Amino acid sequence: MTSSVRPFAIALTVLFVGTASFADASTQLLTVDVILKENSLTVPLAQNHLPRKGVSSSSYGARSGSHSRNEIQDLGLFKSDYARSVALRAMLIDADQHRILDLLEQAEDIPNPSRKLATQAEIFSRFAVIDPSAALTHALKVVWNQRPVLLKAVFREWALSEFETATKHAANLHRSDGRVAFEAILQTRSEWSSNQILEFATQLGYRELGLELLEKSNLSLAVNDPQAAWLAMTTDNQDDDEQIQSLSEILERWCLSEGGAVILTVEDSISSMKSGRGVLYSALRKLAEKEPRATFDLVRSFRSHLRDDALHPVVSAWVDTAPMEALQAVSALEHGILRNSLIRRVASGWASEKPYELLQNLDRLPPDVQREAKQDILVSIVAISPEEAVKLMLEMPGGIGDYGFAVVSSWSRTDVRAALEWVLELDDSHRQELFLWLIHDLVLEDQELAFETALSLPIDADREGHEASVVVKIAEFDVEDAISMLVRVRNHVPTKLRAYSSVAQVLIRRGEADRAIELGRELSASIQEDYYLNLVDRWAYWDRVGLFESLDALPSEDLRTEAANQLLWHGFFFRDTPHRYFSEQQIEKIKAHISNQ
Repeated sequence: MTSSVRPFAIALTVLFVGTASFADASTQLLTVDVILKENSLTVPLAQNHLPRKGVSSSSYGARSGSHSRNEIQDLGLFKSDYARSVALRAMLIDADQHRILDLLEQAEDIPNPSRKLATQAEIFSRFAVIDPSAALTHALKVVWNQRPVLLKAVFREWALSEFETATKHAANLHRSDGRVAFEAILQTRSEWSSNQILEFATQLGYRELGLELLEKSNLSLAVNDPQAAWLAMTTDNQDDDEQIQSLSEILERWCLSEGGAVILTVEDSISSMKSGRGVLYSALRKLAEKEPRATFDLVRSFRSHLRDDALHPVVSAWVDTAPMEALQAVSALEHGILRNSLIRRVASGWASEKPYELLQNLDRLPPDVQREAKQDILVSIVAISPEEAVKLMLEMPGGIGDYGFAVVSSWSRTDVRAALEWVLELDDSHRQELFLWLIHDLVLEDQELAFETALSLPIDADREGHEASVVVKIAEFDVEDAISMLVRVRNHVPTKLRAYSSVAQVLIRRGEADRAIELGRELSASIQEDYYLNLVDRWAYWDRVGLFESLDALPSEDLRTEAANQLLWHGFFFRDTPHRYFSEQQIEKIKAHISNQ
């Protein structure tokens, strides 16, 4: 090593802390010579440590004159994270609070966000050793999405040196910050039992956190001993249905290490869970990907009610690799309803992966499954070639009438304009029907085109104009655009009623009932009555209190009476009584509108 090396890398012995803690960690002595050699690093020695001119103070305070050069950025010259960590801890090992604040300010200039946060966490760990209260104050000034990492660094150190004090400070934090702090505190209690951890977390109002940490602990145990992890989690006095995801992961590891037969040893406990299927599915699918036939037979040997449901993930995995074998296996089942359900699953998966192969084997499927299979085949082929799918559909018995919706709805997701052009070339009956399957994607693509196209289609005597359906869809995305189009809706009672009512429902859900009431005044008398009746019905469903408060604003006494009846009786069959929402005095006011009739 030469004198050209930077000050923090001069031939000194660096104290590298092998864990996240500065306060309680075994140490390893490493020379910076080794680090520099491994990183092929030689940089000039700074000649002066003079303050940089024009540097403004940050939330951490102004930089000190003796450390004005950005030493933190110099860490980027190291090639590995390990080397950077060693060098950074060399800076921190004897740092006082003034030095800590200077380094924190320097860290603000690190361009890489993840490296910046990791560096700040290291600095805050040292800060917490020196003055944990001050470290917490500074950590709380950091923006919310970066704060958790720093709070964990502070409270890990604090809990190791002053557990009770750290706990008291964590209890005074905002709930989201407090949760982070208590997680760090609990992680320092490696000697505690599961019950101690859960009791401590529950007393502080963070029971969910305690359960989460115990689950993480059991999942870590599952890496080397899944059987022990399973036993720990199923005997921890916690509701197994609250730990379904973790139990599923443990069972999957266990099966992959020891084979699917282990499921038989825990079948009874799984069958007693409300969500036992969720525990099984992932493990069974993984097993079936390797040995589908053996896994299928394994599940058929189940004694519990889980057997039939558990066959579905197995068959789904089997179809991906050998659909013909899967079809033969499920076709041999005796249970008719289960057999037909699994055959449909085979057909669906087969159509998705190999549509042309299934097309050649349609006669192997029961007649009642073939139509659904054809739909699935066409949907898969549309993704490859819409033109080929259309040609194939026209050759099928039933043609457009049976399968047009499947082709058009799938085609519109990838090229709605091309699908629209094809639909508009069809005869009137097919054009009217299939346009409905385009509306969602066409509105997303071009609202005006969707509306103009709808207006160009004739209104059948027994149906609404398609522009009503377009307005319904537009209102879901932008109610103001939908309102602006209402004036262009054709003068056809069912069409106008549906278009205006759909907008009114959105306004009600947005808390703009006054606008919904006013909107109805634009309608002719022949439509207004039905419009307001629809409005009151939906209003009672979405916002009963709001309807009560607006009773006097309704445009007629008949409508106020109808609204009063809705308030008293809406939800009656679901035991949803008005007393749940209104006081006795308010109920009497509602009844007054009924007695006035």
